[in-house]
Amino acid sequence: MRSLLTGWLCLMAGLVIANRAGTYATAMAGPPVGDLILDHIPTLDLTTLHVTVAIGYWLGVVAWILAHPQAQAFATRAFAMLLVVRSIFICITHLGPPPNLLKVEGPFAPLILFTGDLFFSGHVGAPFLLALIFWHRRTVRYAGVAGAVFFAPVVLLAHVHYSLDVLGALPMVWAIFEASCRLFPRDRAQLLAADS
Repeated sequence: MRSLLTGWLCLMAGLVIANRAGTYATAMAGPPVGDLILDHIPTLDLTTLHVTVAIGYWLGVVAWILAHPQAQAFATRAFAMLLVVRSIFICITHLGPPPNLLKVEGPFAPLILFTGDLFFSGHVGAPFLLALIFWHRRTVRYAGVAGAVFFAPVVLLAHVHYSLDVLGALPMVWAIFEASCRLFPRDRAQLLAADS
């Protein structure tokens, strides 16, 4: 129970850190740079996919994790690590948003959507981390891989990420997953034992 509660506290702290880092990175963003892929594709208004579908996707993931208590300690810690590592990187990388970036407005936009939080893509990285955490569960693995594959072209076509942000998410998240396995071996073992 203590491990489960501290995992959720770590995740909440990670969300606060990510919010502050996004605010800082947006304030410090420099000029945009060229991008081999973005320079050759149109900008499409994919707000519904970029925001609404993403929120629905993650509400489904949270509901599934809440229904599986044995998964919560490791999953919350791994996602907290993703948030903190990504926050560090967006704070030290002051690239401006890609040209033709579509601004997303709405009541919650200032809390979750920034224009300077670029490297690496959370839209691609977080579903990939979900797949890695639950690789032994085929349905969740496929949901994670499908999410990463779905959101990669969405964020590129909406010009909300550089191609480096999308491609860089994969090795960064792999490293975060491996580090989580080494830092939280008991939680990982509990997850695997419960699912065996």
